Amino acid sequence: MFDMTARLLTLIGIGTAIWWALYFLVRFLPMRPQTRNRLLRILAIILIILIAGPEAGLGAEAVAALDALGAELFLTSLIIGLRMLPIWFIFGWLRRLLERVDPYFFVPSARQIRDCPPIACHALPCFIPICLAAALWGATQVDV
Repeated sequence: MFDMTARLLTLIGIGTAIWWALYFLVRFLPMRPQTRNRLLRILAIILIILIAGPEAGLGAEAVAALDALGAELFLTSLIIGLRMLPIWFIFGWLRRLLERVDPYFFVPSARQIRDCPPIACHALPCFIPICLAAALWGATQVDV
């Protein structure tokens, strides 16, 4: 946590120093004020994108989703997603537990099911061991 904060403060400090250097460089160039303002805006956008990195793209995607959905629907979907997050972790934990307990359990992909439909039986927990146990138990019974 501290390392990320220090890195962020360092990037902000470097970005501020670069901004002021570019600002004074552009300020004293002989050009019209409109051109200077446009150039400074372009430099500011480039600097923000360089400092923010991939987070700038995530912010743009969030703004696009907000424009497309509207504020209330966007916030509703965000809250529902946050409420579903623990359930998603619980299902992931349960799946890993079942894969550890039942060696035949796995969730096949749609392509695997399309190529071989009976493989979907492996997605049912403990189904294959129960079938094997029933087959072995039936094979070992002796009719009197």
